[in-house]
Amino acid sequence: MSTPDLEKDPWILPNLILWTLFFALGIMPEWTFYLFRDWGAVVTQRAFVNSYHLISWGLTGYLFFFVQFRCRETGMHFMDALGRSVQIAAISVVAFIPAPLDHLFILSQIPVPSYRYLIIIVSAAKMLAWAYLYFVILRYYLWSGVNVFSRMVSIFPSFYIQENNNDATGETQHKAMLREERDEQA
Repeated sequence: MSTPDLEKDPWILPNLILWTLFFALGIMPEWTFYLFRDWGAVVTQRAFVNSYHLISWGLTGYLFFFVQFRCRETGMHFMDALGRSVQIAAISVVAFIPAPLDHLFILSQIPVPSYRYLIIIVSAAKMLAWAYLYFVILRYYLWSGVNVFSRMVSIFPSFYIQENNNDATGETQHKAMLREERDEQA
């Protein structure tokens, strides 16, 4: 599955609708939590989970594992896939964090200018992260397939795998060094 094709795969549109629903619920996790709790007529004392952070962390964890498995599907090394999935998880923490987006409508009523600037900066960061993640998912389903994750640049250099060019089997330098140390001890 390198590039998606709407005619061949009938699940692209339902998956995209489901992802859109996830992202819509994740943009305001506190409102979503209270809405579902009201619809279910669950009182606070009997609630199994009493925090809207479950929605934020649930979506972050799901995106982390989704990217991890899609990267591994392309044949990417585990550490490279982990780097990209950690990067997406860090962005999704910002995108799904409970932020006071409703305060943007009452900025003129907030008397302290630094609080207004903070609300604007946090809201802008949240919306930019949300839009980036949503467009990555759109690219995955509509244009690039799993290649969207293999082309993604990892910002964590500690996850880069350096191949040993002299080794014909393609082992990493770290594995080769460990094997040499083991051979020296034997």
